Amino acid sequence: MTKPSPPTRSLLLFGDSILANWYPLLQNDLDNWKVTNKAVSGESTSDLVHRLSTDLVGQYYDAVLIHVGINDIAGNSGAYSQGRTTENLATIVKAAKQIHAQVLLSNLLPVNTIPWRECSDVYDNVLSLNAVIKNLADQENVKLVDFFTCLANENGYLDKADAKDGVHPNKHSYNKLLRPLLNALENKALDPPHKNRKN
Repeated sequence: MTKPSPPTRSLLLFGDSILANWYPLLQNDLDNWKVTNKAVSGESTSDLVHRLSTDLVGQYYDAVLIHVGINDIAGNSGAYSQGRTTENLATIVKAAKQIHAQVLLSNLLPVNTIPWRECSDVYDNVLSLNAVIKNLADQENVKLVDFFTCLANENGYLDKADAKDGVHPNKHSYNKLLRPLLNALENKALDPPHKNRKN
């Protein structure tokens, strides 16, 4: 019986519960990738910035998947400020680029309500922040992974069939998100690992 090939590439998950909950599935779904989880439920962009020095800077990964922002909108780190969130996202992306990882920046899911918070204009804030994320990916020349479109129904919202609480994907919807991630990773796998990395 042939033994499975050991992982040849390394992927870091850096974000909130969307990635943290996905981690057990991705370990099985991504052949030839060693997946490391540094995503933490409930965290905002401010929390990730505070963890950069311990969880990202000075580490070695072939790719980093960043998904964060909905907890900013939910007010987990205080009143939502798109300006502050934008600055934090830029800091996170630049830190990931500095370790010469191949950076994958995903947009937010089509969330229109956060049931455990009294938040107004959730969907409008998601759309606005997603525009910021797209612009940031363009400016920093990193890959935008479009998770929003994968889970948006005909009205542009997240179906309860894909996320019972309106925020967190289930196994079925994570399968939908897998394709754009695989496409991004396959494209990145063509590049030399650790390009320009200093020893």
